[in-house]
Amino acid sequence: MDLLLDTDFEICSGALEDAEKELLVTNYCDQRFKTFSTENDIKDGIKNAVPKSTQSKEKWAITILQNYNSARNQFILSSGSDELMVLNPVDEMSKGDLRFLLPKFINDVRKKDGSKYPGDDMFSFSLFSVSTR
Repeated sequence: MDLLLDTDFEICSGALEDAEKELLVTNYCDQRFKTFSTENDIKDGIKNAVPKSTQSKEKWAITILQNYNSARNQFILSSGSDELMVLNPVDEMSKGDLRFLLPKFINDVRKKDGSKYPGDDMFSFSLFSVSTR
């Protein structure tokens, strides 16, 4: 650390010739920044930072939200109701449409056996659904 502080001081103070400054800066950058990240490196880093169980639960919650939206739209179209609004698929929704749908989804969604989901699952639904935006 002292070497870097001394180098920084020498570079800034003008105590070194230009060639020496360039060499010190190059060596400092080579030591400190070995590589520069690409877009794929960043995506992989984010993906690997999220535990597999969280990724799985997020995928599960979004799939159920998509299924709910699809079933809701089919119901609206088949009933001919003018009071209900058909929405775009979840991955194409605006933030406003998602805010409109999410409370209805949380109120209406049930397990396959018809029972309600526990509170922690409902919390996951809301978090993961909103995180997609």
